[in-house]
This record gives sequence, structure tokens and C-alpha cells, in this order.
Amino acid sequence: MNEKETDRVEPERGDSHLQESRDAMVEALHQLNLIRLPSSSRSSPQVVDVVKTVLEHLPVDVSAKDVTDASRLFALGRTVWSDTLLQQPADLLYREDRKLYQQYPKTGYEIVTKLPGLGGVAELVLHHQERWNGSGFPNRVKGEEIPVGARIIKLSVDFIEYQRGMILKRQVGRQDVFKLINKFSGRFYDPGLVGPFIDICKEYSPDLGIADKDVQVLDTKRVEPGMKLARDLFSSSGILLLNEGKVFDRGLIEKLKRFESMEPDPYTLLVRPASEESDEA
Repeated sequence: MNEKETDRVEPERGDSHLQESRDAMVEALHQLNLIRLPSSSRSSPQVVDVVKTVLEHLPVDVSAKDVTDASRLFALGRTVWSDTLLQQPADLLYREDRKLYQQYPKTGYEIVTKLPGLGGVAELVLHHQERWNGSGFPNRVKGEEIPVGARIIKLSVDFIEYQRGMILKRQVGRQDVFKLINKFSGRFYDPGLVGPFIDICKEYSPDLGIADKDVQVLDTKRVEPGMKLARDLFSSSGILLLNEGKVFDRGLIEKLKRFESMEPDPYTLLVRPASEESDEA
């Protein structure tokens, strides 16, 4: 290999090492964050899934790497909260607790900005709770002043945390979350992103965290006897209807359809195909 070839290859190796170091730092912080948070508040893995899917299907001029890393670290500032605060939905916080809550993006920013190569990520962490109309926090930035990546993370965080009961005192069904996001388009969320965001989430269901390729997303009209429920099923009011692992038979499917007819929105079922044992039975 001649000198020119060596000069060309070595910087690439250096860049690779820098990237590996950055990835290791981000993952270490993400894991520390997950360890500190109670299971009910560990929303970042789902947020990451949503952000990745949106970036794959939405043509926006952003650094996908920065936005994805920021979606891993957006909740880093919550690690300083008390155990009591970690358990409280955002809308139930008052006075000092609310002030502390509204500072968490800045706390996360102050941690991430000290790390080499993560300046862009830090900015997205800082701005991910800003609102389109300027009523967000911590800096009340509004409209186009909010980085596009932070607007995407805001939509993704709220989409997941409404469903997990982290914003209101109850879990909100995903269809109702779509309605809330539409309702607050132009107020909390970038009106140019809301429609595409909802369309992508409805088509690809990234919030459902389907890593298992055998898992299918079906409605009650398409579920068949012998199929097995892959995730707990809740009513629109948050009541557990069926446990993960429940095997469907014709009677259960008909009963579920009757319950569904009294609900405001159709059920979304995560199921695995019928096993050979079920088919033989």
C-alpha cells in the first residue's frame, strides 16, 4: 500500500473509532437512565422505535443519527427526580414538582453537552418539550425556532407517554392519542408533521414494539381460532381484557367483538399464528 492509500484509510479508521466511542457513551447513558427509572416510566425504548420509523419514512433534512441518539437520551434529566416524582403523571404535578419537571430537558442537556461529539444531540434533548405555540419548556421556544428533530421527538414522546399513563392519570388508547395529537396540531405540535406522523404510526405501528417477526397486528375481524395473544389487551378505559398468551377460540372472538362494539375505537390485537398443536386440537 503506498503513502497516499495509507493516508486515505487511516482517517476512516479514526472516524470509526470515534463513532464507536460515541455509540458506547450514548448506550451507557441510556442504560443508566433505564436502571434509575421505574419500569412504568421507561418510555425511551418505545420512543426510539417510533423516531426510527418516522425518520425512515419521512423526508426531513435532519441528522438521523443525532435525532435517534437524542430519542435515547431525552429522559436523562429525570434521573435526578425523587422516586415519588417519577411515579406521578405530568398533569398531576403542582408548584415545586412542576418546576422541577419543567427543568428536566435542561438537566439532560447539561449532562450530554459535556460529552465530545454530542453537541447536536444535546440541543435536541434541550428542546424536545418545546411547543409550536411557545408554551413549552424550558425556554418557551416556538415554531420554526424549534429544531425539526426536537419536534419529531416531542410527537414521539407524547405518543408513547399518553399511552403509558405518564401524562394524564390514566392510560390513553392509541386511537385517542391520535385524536389528541390532531387536536393540538398547531398548538403543541408542528402542523406540517402531525399528518405524516400519524399516517406512519398507523401503517407501521412502531409503538407496539414488534421485534418478533411472527407477531401480527390484526383487528377482531381477522383474528382466527388458535392464534395466541402476544400482548395484554386493554379496553379504552384502561381495563385489562385479556392477558398475553391467551389462545383465541370462536367463542372468545365473538365475545371480544361484542365488547368492541361498545367501545369508541376498534381493538388492535398483537397475535402469534396458531401453533401446530392448536391446529390439531
